[in-house]
Formats: sequence, C-alpha cells, structure tokens
Amino acid sequence: MSGMLEPSVPAAASTLRILSTEDVSAPHRRNYWMAHAYRAVEARLAPDVVPKGRLSLCGDPDSGQFVRCECSPVQTSLTSARLRAQLSDEHIAICWIGRGNFNVEDEHGMQTRLQTGDLFMFDCGQPMRGAWSDSDAHYLRLPRRLVRQVLASDPADYAGVVTPLSSDGMAPFLCAQLQKVGEYGANLSARDLSAVLQFTVELSLRLLEAHFGSARNGLAPNEDKLRAAYQYLRAHAHQPDVTVDSLAQALHCSRAQLYRLFENEPLSIMATLKDIRLLRARDALVQSGRSANVAAVAYACGFSDPSVFGKLFRQKFGTTPGEVARAQAMSGRHSSSA
Repeated sequence: MSGMLEPSVPAAASTLRILSTEDVSAPHRRNYWMAHAYRAVEARLAPDVVPKGRLSLCGDPDSGQFVRCECSPVQTSLTSARLRAQLSDEHIAICWIGRGNFNVEDEHGMQTRLQTGDLFMFDCGQPMRGAWSDSDAHYLRLPRRLVRQVLASDPADYAGVVTPLSSDGMAPFLCAQLQKVGEYGANLSARDLSAVLQFTVELSLRLLEAHFGSARNGLAPNEDKLRAAYQYLRAHAHQPDVTVDSLAQALHCSRAQLYRLFENEPLSIMATLKDIRLLRARDALVQSGRSANVAAVAYACGFSDPSVFGKLFRQKFGTTPGEVARAQAMSGRHSSSA
C-alpha cells in the first residue's frame, strides 16, 4: 500500500488475482509496475533499481477490497491538487505491515514511522509524502461511504493521514485475518473467499467503531443520533417495512429532525437503506453461486418485490442478479477443475 496504491486491473468479487513483475522481462518491469501499482499517486523508484513487486488482490472497491503488496523500496506523494482531480470518493485503508517500514509525512510536516507488525488506518483522501522500504503489506481498502456510516462522520474529523491501531483489543485478530487471507486466499473457492472477505470487512469496521468510540464522547447529541440511525438501518435492513417513520420512532425524534440529521450525508435516509440492501444482496449472490435463488435473496435482503429488486440491482451494478449468480457458478466450476 505505497501511499494510495490502486491496482489498474479489476479484481473479481471472489477470486484472488496475482500480478508480478516476474511476468514480464527485466527491461519492461519498471513501466509495468508503475502502470499497475501507482496510478493514484506520484511514485519514485531509484533510477538504477529494477523494481520487484507482486500484487495479490480480491474483492470489490464498492464493498471492500483486499490487497497484498510485496514491493521494492519506493517513495510516494499525494498533493491537494491531485486529490481535487480525483473523480471518485477516496478509500480508507486498514494496513498490516508483514515486513518493512513505512515513513509518512502529512501536509503539516507531522511524521509517523511504522514498522513490521504495525496495524494502522491510512486515509487515502489526505495529502501526504511517504517512503516504503522493501516491504510486504496486507491491507483492506474500504469505501469511505461505509466508514462514514459506521462512524457517523468522516474519519478525517478524528484523525490525520495515519492512525495507529495496534494497541486496540481486536488488532491481533484483524492482523491475523489479513495475513491468512494473503497466505491462503488463493486456495479457497470463490464462494469461501467471498465469505472470508466479508467477515474481514466487518471485523475491520468493528475495530474502527471501537477505536473511535472514545473520540466520539465529546460529539454533539445529533451526531450520536446519526450514528444510531446508521446502526438501526444496518440492523433492520432485512425488514421490508423499514420507513422514515419507524426509524424516527426508534430514535425518539421527529421526521423533520431525522431529515435534518441526513442533510449533509452522502445519501438520503431511504437511499442509504437501499444501498445497504443491494450490497448485501450482491454478497449473498456471490456466496450462493449456482444455488442462488434470486427471489429468496431479494426477500432476505429486505426487498418485497423481486422485479423491483432486479431493476435497482442493474441500475447500481450494471448487471442482473442472475448474471452475478451464473458468473460465480462458472468461477466455482473453474476453481474445481483447477
């Protein structure tokens, strides 16, 4: 995760992809590595060094993507101008360093040194300069939208570019999980890898929620209520009768107060609920593969009308629920034959 590493090759939702500089001849390795690993940052490699790197990745940036990056020493930077030019919302990365060191300096000159065994959160939406030694890093890229929902605010409100997480009680569990995904993920079927990745995302979000809980103690009551609203929507998304009124009643507030809470949020109340349901439905289809019953998945995820579910699913993901299930079934057959 050299700064804001963003692989240019899309990863299938539940297949571990591997890219390596060993795949090309030595004269082409520098261009190959720079083109595939450092699209979102300015990266500098020593001119006399032929880079050596390997990327292992799986998942989807919309719901969580695992990346393991083994690479030669590199320096990276991210400017405010480059961030403004980004077309998409930047991600939050949870990183565990299996080998090596990472030195980071934010736009105010504050420096942080991380080393082998450290777990930390990296905000891919803040300016920085960084330097990696020869390293092996495992990390999880989380959509900023999802982290905002958990914290009921943007992570930048609490933290800088880097937030150490190693001292948290759940840190050893998440470190072990990231390590095992990188080590054994390629041995899993598409369905099992998808389930493991979903669990890893949930574990990392729970850790962030616990870590920033103390920072939230001084927040205004409305922000606490907003956090409770997101928690309620996630917990009851499977129920098709969730409404603005039922949410307001659960939070002991009026509809008007509830709408004001979401005025500055990325999505409206019902759009947030729909987004949660659709992401869960896609995960369920990926895990079920050939045995998926699209109508049953729709009902289980809170959609009372399968035809409406299909239309909304296509609008968000550009494909139909049936096509996702068939693609996973085909992937599973290929995995079995391999």
